[in-house]
Amino acid sequence: MLTKTAAAAGTPADAGTVDVVLLSHDQHPDNLDHSGRAFAASVPLILSTPVAAARLGDPTVGLEPWAGVDLPRPDGAGHVRVTAVPAQHGPDGTEHLTGPVTGFVLHGDGVPTVYVSGDNASLRVVAEIAERFPAVDVAILFGGRARTALLGDADLTARRGRHPRSGPTAAGADGRARPRRQLGALHRRPRGRPRRLRGRG
Repeated sequence: MLTKTAAAAGTPADAGTVDVVLLSHDQHPDNLDHSGRAFAASVPLILSTPVAAARLGDPTVGLEPWAGVDLPRPDGAGHVRVTAVPAQHGPDGTEHLTGPVTGFVLHGDGVPTVYVSGDNASLRVVAEIAERFPAVDVAILFGGRARTALLGDADLTARRGRHPRSGPTAAGADGRARPRRQLGALHRRPRGRPRRLRGRG
Protein backbone atom coordinates (compact mmCIF):
# COMPACT_ATOMS: atom_id res chain seq x y z
CA MET A 1 0.00 0.00 0.00
CA LEU A 2 1.33 3.44 -0.97
CA THR A 3 0.76 6.51 1.17
CA LYS A 4 1.39 10.19 0.57
CA THR A 5 4.24 11.87 2.42
CA ALA A 6 3.01 15.43 1.81
CA ALA A 7 -0.36 17.13 1.64
CA ALA A 8 -1.95 18.30 -1.61
CA ALA A 9 -1.07 21.81 -2.77
CA GLY A 10 -4.73 22.77 -3.20
CA THR A 11 -8.29 21.76 -2.36
CA PRO A 12 -11.22 20.76 -4.58
CA ALA A 13 -12.74 24.18 -3.96
CA ASP A 14 -9.67 25.80 -5.52
CA ALA A 15 -10.40 24.09 -8.84
CA GLY A 16 -13.66 25.92 -9.51
CA THR A 17 -16.05 24.41 -12.07
CA VAL A 18 -14.59 21.26 -13.62
CA ASP A 19 -16.06 19.68 -16.76
CA VAL A 20 -13.71 16.71 -17.15
CA VAL A 21 -11.00 14.96 -15.13
CA LEU A 22 -7.94 13.70 -17.01
CA LEU A 23 -6.82 10.79 -14.83
CA SER A 24 -3.41 9.27 -15.55
CA HIS A 25 -4.24 6.17 -13.48
CA ASP A 26 -6.26 5.13 -10.46
CA GLN A 27 -4.21 2.34 -8.89
CA HIS A 28 -1.82 4.41 -6.74
CA PRO A 29 -3.18 6.35 -3.75
CA ASP A 30 -0.57 9.09 -4.14
CA ASN A 31 -2.18 9.82 -7.52
CA LEU A 32 -5.85 9.29 -6.61
CA ASP A 33 -6.58 9.26 -2.89
CA HIS A 34 -9.96 9.06 -1.14
CA SER A 35 -10.69 12.76 -1.45
CA GLY A 36 -9.60 12.69 -5.08
CA ARG A 37 -11.96 9.84 -5.81
CA ALA A 38 -14.83 11.72 -4.19
CA PHE A 39 -14.04 14.84 -6.20
CA ALA A 40 -13.69 12.95 -9.49
CA ALA A 41 -17.05 11.26 -8.93
CA SER A 42 -18.69 14.69 -8.77
CA VAL A 43 -17.44 15.66 -12.26
CA PRO A 44 -19.52 14.84 -15.37
CA LEU A 45 -16.72 12.94 -17.15
CA ILE A 46 -13.46 11.19 -16.27
CA LEU A 47 -11.03 10.10 -18.99
CA SER A 48 -8.46 7.48 -18.05
CA THR A 49 -7.16 4.02 -18.94
CA PRO A 50 -9.56 1.18 -19.82
CA VAL A 51 -8.49 -0.63 -16.63
CA ALA A 52 -9.34 2.42 -14.53
CA ALA A 53 -12.70 2.74 -16.26
CA ALA A 54 -13.52 -0.87 -15.43
CA ARG A 55 -12.68 -0.29 -11.76
CA LEU A 56 -14.26 3.14 -11.33
CA GLY A 57 -17.37 2.74 -13.47
CA ASP A 58 -19.47 5.68 -14.63
CA PRO A 59 -18.68 8.44 -15.48
CA THR A 60 -15.21 7.11 -16.39
CA VAL A 61 -14.40 6.47 -20.05
CA GLY A 62 -11.33 4.37 -20.81
CA LEU A 63 -9.18 5.32 -23.77
CA GLU A 64 -6.55 3.19 -25.45
CA PRO A 65 -3.42 5.04 -26.62
CA TRP A 66 -4.17 7.29 -29.62
CA ALA A 67 -7.94 7.04 -29.13
CA GLY A 68 -9.77 10.30 -28.46
CA VAL A 69 -13.02 12.03 -27.66
CA ASP A 70 -14.38 15.40 -28.77
CA LEU A 71 -15.58 17.72 -26.00
CA PRO A 72 -17.65 20.85 -26.67
CA ARG A 73 -15.85 24.11 -26.04
CA PRO A 74 -17.39 26.39 -23.39
CA ASP A 75 -17.49 29.24 -25.90
CA GLY A 76 -19.56 27.17 -28.31
CA ALA A 77 -16.93 27.45 -31.06
CA GLY A 78 -16.56 23.81 -31.94
CA HIS A 79 -14.81 21.11 -29.97
CA VAL A 80 -11.56 20.25 -28.25
CA ARG A 81 -10.25 16.78 -28.97
CA VAL A 82 -8.67 14.87 -26.09
CA THR A 83 -6.34 12.16 -27.35
CA ALA A 84 -4.92 9.56 -24.99
CA VAL A 85 -1.17 9.12 -25.45
CA PRO A 86 1.26 6.54 -24.08
CA ALA A 87 2.95 6.91 -20.71
CA GLN A 88 5.30 4.61 -18.82
CA HIS A 89 5.35 4.77 -15.03
CA GLY A 90 8.91 3.59 -14.46
CA PRO A 91 11.83 1.89 -16.23
CA ASP A 92 11.35 -0.57 -19.09
CA GLY A 93 10.04 -3.91 -17.90
CA THR A 94 8.19 -2.62 -14.82
CA GLU A 95 4.74 -2.13 -16.34
CA HIS A 96 3.46 -5.32 -14.69
CA LEU A 97 4.38 -3.80 -11.31
CA THR A 98 3.31 -0.18 -11.77
CA GLY A 99 0.22 -0.84 -13.90
CA PRO A 100 -1.12 1.00 -16.94
CA VAL A 101 -1.00 4.80 -17.09
CA THR A 102 -1.88 7.35 -19.73
CA GLY A 103 -1.10 10.88 -20.81
CA PHE A 104 -3.23 13.21 -22.90
CA VAL A 105 -2.97 15.75 -25.70
CA LEU A 106 -5.68 18.40 -26.01
CA HIS A 107 -5.92 19.95 -29.46
CA GLY A 108 -8.28 21.55 -31.95
CA ASP A 109 -8.83 24.42 -34.34
CA GLY A 110 -7.95 27.78 -32.85
CA VAL A 111 -6.82 26.44 -29.46
CA PRO A 112 -3.34 25.75 -28.05
CA THR A 113 -2.11 22.16 -28.20
CA VAL A 114 -1.59 20.98 -24.62
CA TYR A 115 0.39 17.89 -23.62
CA VAL A 116 -0.39 16.37 -20.18
CA SER A 117 2.29 13.79 -19.53
CA GLY A 118 0.67 11.70 -16.82
CA ASP A 119 3.12 9.73 -14.68
CA ASN A 120 5.73 9.14 -17.36
CA ALA A 121 9.46 8.44 -17.03
CA SER A 122 10.30 7.42 -20.60
CA LEU A 123 12.09 9.53 -23.21
CA ARG A 124 11.17 6.97 -25.86
CA VAL A 125 7.48 7.49 -25.14
CA VAL A 126 7.80 11.28 -25.44
CA ALA A 127 9.64 10.95 -28.75
CA GLU A 128 6.80 8.79 -30.04
CA ILE A 129 4.24 11.41 -29.00
CA ALA A 130 6.32 14.15 -30.61
CA GLU A 131 6.17 12.31 -33.92
CA ARG A 132 2.37 12.71 -33.92
CA PHE A 133 2.16 16.09 -32.17
CA PRO A 134 5.29 18.05 -33.14
CA ALA A 135 3.83 21.48 -32.28
CA VAL A 136 2.99 21.45 -28.57
CA ASP A 137 2.19 24.88 -27.13
CA VAL A 138 1.86 23.98 -23.44
CA ALA A 139 3.35 20.96 -21.65
CA ILE A 140 2.10 19.96 -18.20
CA LEU A 141 4.63 17.50 -16.84
CA PHE A 142 4.36 15.15 -13.87
CA GLY A 143 7.71 15.10 -12.09
CA GLY A 144 8.99 14.71 -8.57
CA ARG A 145 11.18 11.59 -8.84
CA ALA A 146 8.50 9.36 -7.31
CA ARG A 147 10.03 6.17 -5.92
CA THR A 148 8.96 3.06 -4.06
CA ALA A 149 10.92 0.33 -2.30
CA LEU A 150 9.40 -2.13 -4.76
CA LEU A 151 11.72 -0.77 -7.48
CA GLY A 152 14.64 0.49 -5.40
CA ASP A 153 16.08 3.78 -6.67
CA ALA A 154 14.31 3.69 -10.03
CA ASP A 155 12.40 6.88 -10.84
CA LEU A 156 8.68 6.39 -11.55
CA THR A 157 8.24 9.87 -13.03
CA ALA A 158 10.44 12.51 -14.64
CA ARG A 159 13.28 13.98 -12.64
CA ARG A 160 15.21 17.20 -12.99
CA GLY A 161 18.64 17.08 -14.52
CA ARG A 162 18.24 14.87 -17.58
CA HIS A 163 17.42 17.83 -19.78
CA PRO A 164 17.80 21.58 -19.20
CA ARG A 165 14.02 22.02 -19.55
CA SER A 166 13.16 20.22 -16.27
CA GLY A 167 13.37 16.56 -17.10
CA PRO A 168 12.94 13.96 -19.80
CA THR A 169 9.30 14.74 -20.51
CA ALA A 170 10.14 18.39 -21.25
CA ALA A 171 11.47 17.33 -24.64
CA GLY A 172 11.73 14.21 -26.71
CA ALA A 173 15.02 12.48 -27.19
CA ASP A 174 15.85 15.09 -29.83
CA GLY A 175 13.92 18.04 -28.38
CA ARG A 176 10.93 17.90 -30.73
CA ALA A 177 8.34 17.86 -27.92
CA ARG A 178 9.59 21.06 -26.29
CA PRO A 179 6.58 23.34 -25.74
CA ARG A 180 6.46 26.54 -27.78
CA ARG A 181 4.80 28.67 -25.08
CA GLN A 182 4.68 27.28 -21.54
CA LEU A 183 6.05 24.48 -19.41
CA GLY A 184 4.36 23.53 -16.15
CA ALA A 185 5.53 21.00 -13.57
CA LEU A 186 3.22 19.03 -11.28
CA HIS A 187 3.65 16.24 -8.77
CA ARG A 188 6.97 17.74 -7.59
CA ARG A 189 8.84 18.26 -4.35
CA PRO A 190 11.70 20.76 -3.85
CA ARG A 191 14.66 20.27 -6.14
CA GLY A 192 16.92 17.38 -5.24
CA ARG A 193 14.45 15.66 -2.90
CA PRO A 194 12.85 12.51 -4.31
CA ARG A 195 9.19 11.94 -3.46
CA ARG A 196 9.34 8.58 -1.73
CA LEU A 197 6.19 6.52 -1.39
CA ARG A 198 6.06 4.61 1.86
CA GLY A 199 4.83 1.06 1.88
CA ARG A 200 5.20 -2.03 -0.22
CA GLY A 201 3.44 -0.77 -3.36
